[in-house]
Amino acid sequence: MHITIHPLPPTEIPTFITIELAAFAPHPRIPMLWPRGYTPDLHAYMARVKREAFPSPSNHFIKAVDSDTGEIVGVSQFEIKEEGDEAGELLAEDAPPPGDWPEGGNWGMKRFFARESWRLVEGSFGRGAHVVIDLLLIHPTHQHRGIGSQLLQHVLEEADSRNIPVGLESTPAGLALYKRHGFVETRVIKADMRAFGWREEYDEEAAKRVWMVRDKVGGREG
Repeated sequence: MHITIHPLPPTEIPTFITIELAAFAPHPRIPMLWPRGYTPDLHAYMARVKREAFPSPSNHFIKAVDSDTGEIVGVSQFEIKEEGDEAGELLAEDAPPPGDWPEGGNWGMKRFFARESWRLVEGSFGRGAHVVIDLLLIHPTHQHRGIGSQLLQHVLEEADSRNIPVGLESTPAGLALYKRHGFVETRVIKADMRAFGWREEYDEEAAKRVWMVRDKVGGREG
């Protein structure tokens, strides 16, 4: 398998979403967030959010392609913020869901983690230039083949060419990959899912999210 990295055009948003949902399917929070499963209104909501992100020059979408078959096997979405760029607004604690929010989706949980993510980015970088990797995903049938490292290296080269730091949230499964590329854990995000209406047992350790930062090249010693 020979992998090449390319920009992902808006016409391939459905493929991006298919890979995203497949990659996250084993995560313990997915049944809590989407109790009705991967429904058509969920696909429509995710497609709308990504379409709205495309026009912004700070948002970037890339894909990993198997050159032998033409299949898209991995994707990533990341933001490059220049010095002084405005941060997105912090979602209000009582903000209602958008009009196209999927039926039965756990908006309280989504809102909580969105607010936490905003605070982590703001606390780490403020108005300074930085990169945030929103998503880096490999289709389950192609994982553990080094594709994630290739996508990640592409993003890191963008950051290093600008000499700016990079932040991301990792699941426990991704920690080893990111540590190999110089990321350091700075905060663990956990939440009691009973606060969001979940009553069944779940593995909180597997469900945690870890905020990680890789310093800018010029900020490293040696």
